[in-house]
Amino acid sequence: MIITLTTDWGTTDFYLPLLKGEILSALPEVRLVDITHDIPRYDYIKTAFVLANSFHHFPKGTVHLIGVGSVPEAQGKYLAVLYRGHYFIGTDNGIFSLIMEDEKVTIVELGEQVNSSFPMLDIFMKPALALASGSPLSSLGKTRDGLIRSVMTKPSYDSNLLNGNIVYMDAFDNAITNISRQIFDEVGKGRPFTLYMRKFTYNITTISKNYNDVDRGDMMAFFNTLNLLEIGINRGNAGGLMGLKYRDPIRIEFHD
Repeated sequence: MIITLTTDWGTTDFYLPLLKGEILSALPEVRLVDITHDIPRYDYIKTAFVLANSFHHFPKGTVHLIGVGSVPEAQGKYLAVLYRGHYFIGTDNGIFSLIMEDEKVTIVELGEQVNSSFPMLDIFMKPALALASGSPLSSLGKTRDGLIRSVMTKPSYDSNLLNGNIVYMDAFDNAITNISRQIFDEVGKGRPFTLYMRKFTYNITTISKNYNDVDRGDMMAFFNTLNLLEIGINRGNAGGLMGLKYRDPIRIEFHD
């Protein structure tokens, strides 16, 4: 039995060891896995990107606790959701819809909907322990339909132009875009291209295999393990040196 933890708490305060201690005291045999605690404060979009690209590598039946933006706003509810054999517990603030797209999900509104300044401990821990111990999702509350919707930006394109955005800056300050290899190949059809960034200040005309395809200090682009176009500098800091930021536009022009 596995419970993962994803928060924006960092690791210097008492919140994380407090929660882990309570979970392990109640269920000593559980395996706790830290996905990350370095999400920028309240950034549920970055949280969704990290979880959407990592949860399916865990065994089915894993329980994923989401502690980002966990105190609900006016319409938000505490939910447990079953998706692709995995359980997710968190607050319905748009994050579930970003992780789960439009595929079939089973949604349960948790029985406890009380006010709490620490929902991960006061609200989420008990149902997480129940699911990890084999209790059915239906035992946690009433089933409901629908989630609060949020939408990730998607690329737009025509026959010669592909427009996308930076959707994630990683710890090395590399820029991951929402341009997939599939869309790039469909639009480009093997033609030469120019990739523009930062209002045409920088451009790239080749796709590399990895960072060592270019000299140190040179910028480059390649398709990463997610099959998304990534932009960086070999042994350098693309965000800082090139001024790339989350949500920046990326423009690719294909030439006949």
